[in-house]
Amino acid sequence: MDPETDITADEWDERHFPRPEETDFDHLITCALSRRQALGQVLAFGSAAAALGAGIQPASAQAEQADRFAFAALPAQTDHTVHVPDGYHWQILVRWGDPLFSDAPAFDPQTGHSAEGATRVFGENTDGMGLFHIDGRDVLVVNSEYANRKINLPGAQDGVPTSAEDVALLQNIQGVTVMELERGAMGWAPRLDGTLNRRITHLTPMAFDGPAAGHSLLKTAADPTGTSSLGTLNNCGAGRTPWGT
Repeated sequence: MDPETDITADEWDERHFPRPEETDFDHLITCALSRRQALGQVLAFGSAAAALGAGIQPASAQAEQADRFAFAALPAQTDHTVHVPDGYHWQILVRWGDPLFSDAPAFDPQTGHSAEGATRVFGENTDGMGLFHIDGRDVLVVNSEYANRKINLPGAQDGVPTSAEDVALLQNIQGVTVMELERGAMGWAPRLDGTLNRRITHLTPMAFDGPAAGHSLLKTAADPTGTSSLGTLNNCGAGRTPWGT
């Protein structure tokens, strides 16, 4: 057993880049909360003074906190399913290997997909996403960070690619999934053959835009103009920008 390959990508990342117990983000949150509490006390004092002047007592901060959410908190669960508060329900929207196009090959849990078939289905190991409304359509964009090699490659290979086809398969199940959504009798689901459906993989042509386009640091032997590149990989997150991209 190879201790470097017989682990998941998350385990490998934690082994080589262990996270500190406290991070700069922890300190940022602490400072933000302290500032918010201080501002809240100032505002509460001002509100109380105004209310007392009118002969009315302000509601307690605890009651205000309790009314902030319209559901009761749930305890931690360890039974490997999703739990939601009373009055809510959940359903699976899309799973790894689900088709984006009607010509996508059926997913086989034993053999997975071919390299070409992987470009026609929903990607693997997702973490970041964003919902967009484009010309009256709901479009979900989801990031797929990495590939589980032992799951995607034949068992006899022990997760080690042995051909260009294997490498292409692992490249194509990563990247980004763009898919239109539609609501039917069973709830929301991907719209097969949606005109905006597409996969962005390791080798998808990408164009640089804005002030960076053409910069000397972006110029390579493959693109001396510094205006294009190939694909995206191993992104550990994604989301909608403030300007809507």
